[in-house]
Amino acid sequence: MRTKWKNKGWLALLLAVVLCTGFTSCKDDDDEDGGNLNSSIIGSWEYRDVEGTDYAIETYTFYADGKFELIYEGGSYSSGSQYTWNEGGTYTLSGSTLTLTCTYSSDGYISEPESYTVSINGERLTMTDEYGDPYVYYKTGGGNDNGSSDNGGNEDGGNGNEDGGTSNITGKWRYVFSTGYITYTFNADGTGSEVEIDYASENHADTFTYVYNEGAGTITFFYSDGERYTCEIEFINSNTIYLDGEKLTRQ
Repeated sequence: MRTKWKNKGWLALLLAVVLCTGFTSCKDDDDEDGGNLNSSIIGSWEYRDVEGTDYAIETYTFYADGKFELIYEGGSYSSGSQYTWNEGGTYTLSGSTLTLTCTYSSDGYISEPESYTVSINGERLTMTDEYGDPYVYYKTGGGNDNGSSDNGGNEDGGNGNEDGGTSNITGKWRYVFSTGYITYTFNADGTGSEVEIDYASENHADTFTYVYNEGAGTITFFYSDGERYTCEIEFINSNTIYLDGEKLTRQ
């Protein structure tokens, strides 16, 4: 759990050893959404933080039998260093207050119960820690009302589904904004095109080459005018990409 890293000073240790950015999670407080949240939270949720070639990934899995599992991965693709840690236990969800009680940890450290504020909007789970910092997790795996920690919920539970976390970006994707949309086309040979239709302004089209670093979770665009942009992939499956916080859907 995020505060565990702060309490033990392990975040600083990880920064020194594997050059990754740590993070926390989980959630607290609110009203009468408890019944809906209790069913909606079941499944696997991923938070990813990438800085250059350094990365950190947290995956929570919540089961219908009231148990949870957390897997943390951190490392650096440039140096090849890597760190993995996991823990689990039980959870309760009252209103929007999620309380996690750790019962085992791969490092032997059992943290005190922790409570956080949660909200769920479709495939986004927002977890606000005790410091008021929100973290957005994206759903990567299933789970159903019969799911349990013994079987992972269903075929998708625990570690996500076939599409969870990674997928081929080749094809056409659309980002919709208030006055129009942008279509991105990624070709298999590393070339692509961008077409912007803005009903309130001018339309725009451009071509680019791109580098998709699946491991680091980034796409780097090299546009025809010489501009270069690296965007973080927060979540990707066969139908959806969250690119720097914006949702693209496959066409």
